[in-house]
Amino acid sequence: MKKERPFWFWNGEISHDEIRRQVHEMALGGVGGFFLHPRQGMDLPYLSDSFFEHVKTAVLAAKEEGLEVFLYDEYPYPSGVAGGELLLEPSFRARNLFRFEKEAQGGESVSWDLPWGRILLAKAYPREEGRILWECGLDLRDSIGIIYETEIFQEGTGLTEYNRKRFFTGDHAKRLIWTAPEGDWAIRVFLEREADRFKYFGGFADPLNPDAMRVYLDTVHERYERAVGSEFGKTVRGIFTDEVAPFAGGDCIWSPLLPDLYRSETGDDLIERLPLLFEDGPGASAVRYRFHDIVTRAFIRSFDEPVSRWCANHHLLYAGEKPHLRGEQIAMMHIPGCDTGHQKAGDEPDLFGTSYRSNPKAVASASHFFRDGTALCEAYHSVGWGMTLRDMRWMADWIGLQGITDFVPHAFYYSTSALRKHDAPPSEFACMPWWKHNGLYAGHLERLAAVQEGKRVVPVLILDSAPSVWTAGEGRMNAAERNRRYESLTDLQRALAERQLDYYIIDRNVFPDIHVSDGRISLHGETYEALVLPESRTLENEALLLLAKLTEGGASVYTWGEPASDDIGFGSPETVLRHLEDKGMHCEESLEVLADDLRERFAPLRLRVLSEGKTLVLCGLFEKDGVSRLVMTNTARRSVTAAVEWNVESAAFSWQDLDGGKPVQARVMKRDGRQMIFASFEPFETKVLATEQGKPSEPASLGMTVSLHKPLPMHALGDNLLRLGHWDLDSDGRDLGPVTPAPIVNQLEQLGLPVPARVTSAFGCAKEYGFSPSVYTWTTEFRMEYAGEVNLLCEKGALSDGLSVFVNGVDVTPGLACKPFWNQTDLQTDLTDILKPGMNIITVSGLVERDQDGLVNAIYLKGEFGCWKRDGIWTLMPSAEKGAVMDRIGCGLPFYAGDILYEVDETPEEHTEYCITNWAFEDCAELFADGSSCGVRAWNPYRWQVYGSGKKVELKISTALLGAFEGLQFDLRSHAWIDPEA
Repeated sequence: MKKERPFWFWNGEISHDEIRRQVHEMALGGVGGFFLHPRQGMDLPYLSDSFFEHVKTAVLAAKEEGLEVFLYDEYPYPSGVAGGELLLEPSFRARNLFRFEKEAQGGESVSWDLPWGRILLAKAYPREEGRILWECGLDLRDSIGIIYETEIFQEGTGLTEYNRKRFFTGDHAKRLIWTAPEGDWAIRVFLEREADRFKYFGGFADPLNPDAMRVYLDTVHERYERAVGSEFGKTVRGIFTDEVAPFAGGDCIWSPLLPDLYRSETGDDLIERLPLLFEDGPGASAVRYRFHDIVTRAFIRSFDEPVSRWCANHHLLYAGEKPHLRGEQIAMMHIPGCDTGHQKAGDEPDLFGTSYRSNPKAVASASHFFRDGTALCEAYHSVGWGMTLRDMRWMADWIGLQGITDFVPHAFYYSTSALRKHDAPPSEFACMPWWKHNGLYAGHLERLAAVQEGKRVVPVLILDSAPSVWTAGEGRMNAAERNRRYESLTDLQRALAERQLDYYIIDRNVFPDIHVSDGRISLHGETYEALVLPESRTLENEALLLLAKLTEGGASVYTWGEPASDDIGFGSPETVLRHLEDKGMHCEESLEVLADDLRERFAPLRLRVLSEGKTLVLCGLFEKDGVSRLVMTNTARRSVTAAVEWNVESAAFSWQDLDGGKPVQARVMKRDGRQMIFASFEPFETKVLATEQGKPSEPASLGMTVSLHKPLPMHALGDNLLRLGHWDLDSDGRDLGPVTPAPIVNQLEQLGLPVPARVTSAFGCAKEYGFSPSVYTWTTEFRMEYAGEVNLLCEKGALSDGLSVFVNGVDVTPGLACKPFWNQTDLQTDLTDILKPGMNIITVSGLVERDQDGLVNAIYLKGEFGCWKRDGIWTLMPSAEKGAVMDRIGCGLPFYAGDILYEVDETPEEHTEYCITNWAFEDCAELFADGSSCGVRAWNPYRWQVYGSGKKVELKISTALLGAFEGLQFDLRSHAWIDPEA
């Protein structure tokens, strides 16, 4: 929020000149720096000398532009495996834990095939009246042996001239053979095997293995130090770690080191207790709690502490986001981060996330208590190519109001060529037509940071409920209960936010620093009015001691619902909680009653939404140099009127504009001894109310609403596109059916056809199927009713090697030459002399040798035409002279990416305000009066002041890339894609 610092995906053909050009482009766009992120598609060998030479170029270019660089510690992600290098050492490879269950009756013969792996536990447990007697299990390991599941027959591989046929077996597995004694039996098998089929690397490294993590630091971090260490602590500010966690699949967090760690800390046998991680039984809560507690502390010792220490020793900041197990873990990071903000405006904002990793307040709280308050958010991925600056600003405001200070847009793509554009898009970089206005967003972040400087007014502390989530049980069978227990925290967060009660989330690492003074809670020099417990099944002993300390000191402590009752080794907490309730702890029946009571007693203000319907206006209150600032953002797509009751004494109040306007005096009303300020919010609007003088508001001018649905004189300011996104596929003269651009294996899957296969084999091994090269032909057609120049635009990589493009039978492939459009590597050729009036046919044909090759991305026609669908055929025609702002399809611009100019009206009065009131309008818009700009607006409110009558008024729109890159439109009202080709 202080500055925008994006992931910069190195995902193409990297060159020194292009690095320098893109760094300069970022500086022009107002960003504060970048996270240099090696990403899939990069042509440089990771960790090679060539790679680090290009890293040096990027760092020096950033230094010249005054930008900060954060390095990224992996290729591509999750962190901790050094691009797969650590997997070459077998002892470093992560293992997964798998659980299998089966029921048997007395006398039943059990034959049960299990996957290959190391058997950790195999027992049959008797049942009595439906209850499993975990202490009476029969060991079945000796009943398990090795089998081969596949029979292999080979011809022509005999060892002598007399025999040409052989029989083998393969695919080894395990089989349990056992006859159940009398009674009912529950069979449980736990198996360990190497993590496989994990994204990018096949497997993963074990982050609980300290030896592996030392090699990881030596392999990645030390190489960066040798390459650009002279800029550490200067241009290079830190290193980002991403998504590393002790889990790479399976049914539960696991490491082969855990049994010994568990025994050394508890004296107990974890292997014998494995069933209790998943199923209820005596002591299950204690086993689950100890297991997760040991995992958390082991992860901190093996990964967090060494990385944090290495960064500090090298004058770098340890930054990143990763799935954390509880708040004390993220306190190890210099800049902890979360991963949220992946929605378009108009959706219900995911304010509190579905895990700690996506909960901004959890991350911001840890940074507040243990760092300098800096916390980042990896934001905006997977919103798609229809994302706008309005979407980004909307997300930034509600995330920022929860304490996130730095935004890491995911991502700025080095290249969007061909399949690279589908890497969790969008790219918020130069390919976007609205990128030239990115300075508005960058400036907004800085001003939002400025109004939140100083002391944040926070009356409430919330106790982290991680232990309660831990004891819910592992595996898919317990997922619903884990989610329910986590939602106890998010439900509490939502209830407080709706009542303008700010809060921090605290974990046990701050408990020793908490004191009580005059009935108020003191922590790190700040005071709080109350501590609230989410509804919880589990409380640690440290938490119980804290609650007793606070209650006996006269502090306000609240909880609701049934008291915690899970015994995790300290005895049942229920007795202690009942005692504390008698001593004054507030235990309410419902969350609503609790939250209302907190608001009445401790809320510094009250904001009442007067409009119909439920709308959350999120608030944050800040104090600095005697001035209080109340930041409010309307998270919804509807206009809102609200009344602010603020119990602060001030001689004046002003509305402060976050987007550059001067403070305007706010009108204060007194009612029943209370002072009230009325506010109106447009959809997604953010406002700041401050206790300082503002200038008197100007008289309201004549308002002119720009019509978005009436046809207006218009013209596109760049070349239009016809996206060729639907083709008929043919192979060896056989019509296979209609497809969309994608690798051939995906297209055959679309058609429900088998992949052409060839068979290979090795002596004694099962035959393997591979892709069989074939000749494929893709055909599409369009109609020409346009006489101007038309070019073919093709991104490099859209066609695999060996394919040729034919237009009306003419091979135009030799004419394709490098001519940048979105990327420096884009290819174009002039088709004007080849095209003809009426129907035209484009064919792509050639040998496809790999299943990931083919016509993998759309190709385009480019020119100053309009395109409409007539009788089911896309038709190029002279461009439209009129069109509605909200109807790109009707304007003949369904795939257009760029600026469009509309002639709006003439100003009827000397001073006129123009505005766009339709919440579904989302693009960047610039208003002109007689050719002079009245300013660019990228989000609500869209308003411009025009002075002087009789002026020609025009509106310039900058689009997004959804139509061009995906062939789609986005309907905000239904919050769904629309396919104009359907």
